[in-house]
Amino acid sequence: MVSKKSRHRDPLVIRTPEGLYCPKAQAHIDPWRSVDCALITHAHADHARAGSKDYHCALGGEGLLKQRLGDQQITPHAYGDSFTRGDVQISFHPAGHVLGSAQIRLDDGDSVWVITGDYKRDPDPTCKAFEPVPCDVLITEATFALPIYRWPSMDQTMDQLFAWWDHHVRHQRTPVLLCYSLGKAQRMMAEIQRRSDRSVKVHGAVATLNRLYEQQGIDLCPWERASETNRGVSSDLVRLDASPWRSAARINSSRVRGKRSCRLEWSHQDSSGQPSNPGVRHTWRNASVNTVSQRTPRHCSRPFGNRFWN
Repeated sequence: MVSKKSRHRDPLVIRTPEGLYCPKAQAHIDPWRSVDCALITHAHADHARAGSKDYHCALGGEGLLKQRLGDQQITPHAYGDSFTRGDVQISFHPAGHVLGSAQIRLDDGDSVWVITGDYKRDPDPTCKAFEPVPCDVLITEATFALPIYRWPSMDQTMDQLFAWWDHHVRHQRTPVLLCYSLGKAQRMMAEIQRRSDRSVKVHGAVATLNRLYEQQGIDLCPWERASETNRGVSSDLVRLDASPWRSAARINSSRVRGKRSCRLEWSHQDSSGQPSNPGVRHTWRNASVNTVSQRTPRHCSRPFGNRFWN
């Protein structure tokens, strides 16, 4: 937390067992438990949880929240538009993380606090770009705050991805990429769309979210839901959900089980969808999908960069 003011006053946001809480607005920010009013920065599962009475989010993210949380009371707000709870003016501002992601601005007339949620400052064709919000106190996510983290450009990453993809197609292997179903998958598909006419096959979890992105006018590369009806080697990139709670062993019964020869790439991720060990990719070389297990593979490589995980 960073503050520009030293004058003592009661904090506008405090920590509670349910998560960050603004007493003057009687609202929680990304609460961990069920509460009366939840201000949600974005729809990733570590920030949006079901069970609260009332939800507020940025306009454009309500479809993802409904998909993730089910039948809940959700009120969307356009970026920059303010609404009042108690003595506090609340507004949502672009965070550049995923579709509908937002920083939350709280203003009680004495000070302005901003809670960033997850954010990134680099361009992303699938969401509105991050906008700095002037404030007195900033509560920021800091997953990759250390200066050791330096990401290659998206152009470099996509060049490496296409080279990896082409290499395995030439060797009659279906390229299979595991990545987070919300945000990361769609960003990569949008970057493919901008650079080529290639198509991909996707896991059902990715397909459902793709439709919500497309409803918001986001251009993705040609895609179809992966099916067991077409067995054998495919030149399309196969995209599977790699949510942290899904074990690699579940691929054994996935939609790509019938592929004769596959190349699987998987990155360990923390709860924000980021790789817990950036720069390392675990690779099963020339492996049938049926042989994948949870144990650490013997072969590790870096087939392409981590830029799209940022």
